[in-house]
Amino acid sequence: MVHHLNTNKQFMTGSFMLAFAVIVIVVVFLYMSMRSDWDPSKPKTYSEQFEICLSKGFSNDSITVMMGDSVIFHGFVSSEPMVIQVQRFEANTSLMFVNPETETVSIVNLDENGGLFNIVNENGVIKVAP
Repeated sequence: MVHHLNTNKQFMTGSFMLAFAVIVIVVVFLYMSMRSDWDPSKPKTYSEQFEICLSKGFSNDSITVMMGDSVIFHGFVSSEPMVIQVQRFEANTSLMFVNPETETVSIVNLDENGGLFNIVNENGVIKVAP
């Protein structure tokens, strides 16, 4: 007569070891998350500086320039080139240009390292000049 009790013991031992390993991994990750210095009350700051130069095609036109959901310029561009300096304040580094007269929106992605960006408006298409 064959005894299957030994096979059941091996299965139960393996299941116990697997459950114990999962519990240990969960405890380790919980401990790591508790030790992280994430503080929601402290805002994240960035050191990058952006210089946005409206160099061509914006003269005698009103425009709204937004970074993320914040307006960084809203007004009339009387002369070119016009330079807007802004400190990076969020992870998303894209500019949104809104023409209030035609209600057209153009989005320009910026490099996350900051720097000088020459923006040109060629026939209603706003882009970064090389």
